[in-house]
Amino acid sequence: MDLDRSCLDLMIRLLELDQDQGGGNGADSTVHFSAKEIAKIKEKIRKLCDTVHNKHLDLQNITTGHLAMETLLSLTSKRAGDWFKEELRLLGGLDHIVDKVKECVDNLNQEDDKEKLVSSLWGAERCLRVLESVTVHNPENQSYLIAYKDSLLIISSHLSRCAELIYLLAPPASFVAAVGKAVEDCMRAIIGVLLNLTHDNEWGSTKTGEQEDLIVTALNCVLKVPQYLPQEQRFDIRVLVLPLCVCCSGSGFAHQPGGVQCQEQVLPDGDGDGRRPGSLRLHRPCDVGTTGQKSISRVIDYLEHC
Repeated sequence: MDLDRSCLDLMIRLLELDQDQGGGNGADSTVHFSAKEIAKIKEKIRKLCDTVHNKHLDLQNITTGHLAMETLLSLTSKRAGDWFKEELRLLGGLDHIVDKVKECVDNLNQEDDKEKLVSSLWGAERCLRVLESVTVHNPENQSYLIAYKDSLLIISSHLSRCAELIYLLAPPASFVAAVGKAVEDCMRAIIGVLLNLTHDNEWGSTKTGEQEDLIVTALNCVLKVPQYLPQEQRFDIRVLVLPLCVCCSGSGFAHQPGGVQCQEQVLPDGDGDGRRPGSLRLHRPCDVGTTGQKSISRVIDYLEHC
């Protein structure tokens, strides 16, 4: 299916229609059809959707908004041309995707069921991948997402929640499970979006750095989280997170009183009494600006000798 402006506009208007009617369950949705007719239509839609083999499509949740969002994410994940990036913003598509991220992340704190947890992680990850794609080399979209609903995307990205879930999945052998893979993919998507919003962007760096415990979480992702990942993925996650620390250390953390206190427990096991003097300095409070950047350099130096 080719995606043009008219198709994109239709999907976004369907999303707005679904919101106006409360997800398709309001009184307006039954004005022209009886309950029996609606059930028959939904059954036809289920049979049609069953032929597309979309693992993310919830056939028990047949609403206008759900189908429109699935179509939007499926098509936009493969397209990131300049025209598309602009139209997605101008037509209001970014708003709906950010709101969907917030909805999925909120569910991470409420659901103990593994299937629902994986579904929420997948939903957030897919939305974040689209946002990552449309913010690459696009200052307009970056600024829009930073400003939208007082930085809702940055606030709701919840990198710390993904780190907590990874700890719960220890030992590493359990990481082959669907939950572990979903957590890792979601964490990578979160970092990708935050990197795009903070790279050479003082406003984005400031807003991101203002988030409570973000630097501690980021350092945990560098020093502690890799212990719970497969060996071949540990270096990758460190390389992804370190630039985020650098982007935020010169501006965002200036708004956090007293700097950042990195606790000794974030260091990997096995470093014990043999810690080098350079690694010990990681436990001192990090001042802002140049001092904060120097602390990141010490982290890099530490990793090179791990």
